[in-house]
Amino acid sequence: MTYGTLTNLVYAESKPADPKIGDGATLILWSDRQAFTVVDVKKSYVVVSRDNQPPALRKAYLRKNGNYYLGGHLLKIGFREEYYDPHF
Repeated sequence: MTYGTLTNLVYAESKPADPKIGDGATLILWSDRQAFTVVDVKKSYVVVSRDNQPPALRKAYLRKNGNYYLGGHLLKIGFREEYYDPHF
């Protein structure tokens, strides 16, 4: 997968973390990042809630590479960051 910023590429290539309830998570998009919080952990997926938004729970599924994916985008567990690229 390709990313629109060097920062997103570095985050995407970092080692996956073992999720725990309350951990921060970041959804890596083309050049944006969205902040989430882990609210439940299962064997094959985690349930996350979007930070600073109306509560809506979403599942991110674990793949063989050890990373979680939400809607086809990489969800990195262990850090929380929100960024909107103003150029798009």
